[in-house]
Amino acid sequence: EQIFENPQKERTIRFIRNLRVFEKEITEKKFDMYGCIGSLESFCKKNSVPISTIYRINQVFEELCVSTLMPHFPEKFKMYFSLECSQYGEDLRVVVKYDGEQFDVNQSDNLISLAILKHITDELKYSEIFEDEYTNKVEITIKERRTEKNAD
Repeated sequence: EQIFENPQKERTIRFIRNLRVFEKEITEKKFDMYGCIGSLESFCKKNSVPISTIYRINQVFEELCVSTLMPHFPEKFKMYFSLECSQYGEDLRVVVKYDGEQFDVNQSDNLISLAILKHITDELKYSEIFEDEYTNKVEITIKERRTEKNAD
């Protein structure tokens, strides 16, 4: 009963909430960004994520991972990106974990990327962690924004 009402482990949570998860680990600055974005878009389309939300997810990846975090990393590093979505239409959740010294993206000097991130996300939370080889974690909530159709 406790497992279903208050799951603790990541795999249990995914199973109970029927989450679909896209995961990508990046270990160097010279990675296939467009291939990664293409895989992310394919995952979203396969899971019926609206186009406008896919655009916001891509922006999160580019502004957070590429424009804000990577300039602070050495040539080799460890960063984990995941996107969770549910077939039940719940909020989408992005988790980014990375190694190295504590770096809170909310304190970034990249003010343009930070402003974009805060505008396109519904929650942006940083925490220092000690999990596997990761020491930093950013959790982002993206709510599906519906627009009203014009009545004819």
